Amino acid sequence: MSASSYLFATIEGARTQLPVMSAARCGHLHTVCASCLPDWAADYDITLERTARGRALRAEAGLSAAEAETPVALRHALRARPVTTYAPAHPALTGPAPAAGLAGPAARATGTGWPAAPARAAR
Repeated sequence: MSASSYLFATIEGARTQLPVMSAARCGHLHTVCASCLPDWAADYDITLERTARGRALRAEAGLSAAEAETPVALRHALRARPVTTYAPAHPALTGPAPAAGLAGPAARATGTGWPAAPARAAR
């Protein structure tokens, strides 16, 4: 990815670069798109105006330059917008859908939709 495909964020006190993707390619965990931007902005200080891709993401999300001028302004602007529906913001927390789907016998046995963890051998 080129340097212009990133935006800046402050995560746990450290400034970092987050890759920006289209909504169709975004994993919503290590990358940002217009659909998951509200979740990222709610938890972290996101700066859109410092990179060309950040400004393009701002435009894609339908925000004005004033709404995205600071992380606090961005957070307030996104809170005022209606919630959109998209894939889970953090798929690593839910994981991919099981290969057998939610109808498999192991999924039915646990009642959670996920197969039970394999039993550990006694030592």
